[in-house]
Amino acid sequence: MQILLDPHRAKLLFDLAEKASTRPTAWIRNAVYKALEREYPAAVYNEAVAKMKLLGGLLFVNGWKAVLSHVKLLKVASKSLCTVLLFLGLLLTS
Repeated sequence: MQILLDPHRAKLLFDLAEKASTRPTAWIRNAVYKALEREYPAAVYNEAVAKMKLLGGLLFVNGWKAVLSHVKLLKVASKSLCTVLLFLGLLLTS
């Protein structure tokens, strides 16, 4: 998901985030979660939270770092596999 803000209001967001000692993206995420919690019945909202927790909580708190490290490992493994396959292909064709 991507959110585009005009520069003047984005500056206001950065100011709010700084006052809250957080990153602007974290401030937005928290604001969205609070709005969703207000707008939806507790059962619906809590079900969404529970589904996220079923995923092992990977995306909660410091979980983003774990997810990103897994993604990086997969990219490295994929590139390594491609290199090996390319090398084997070159050996087989020579």
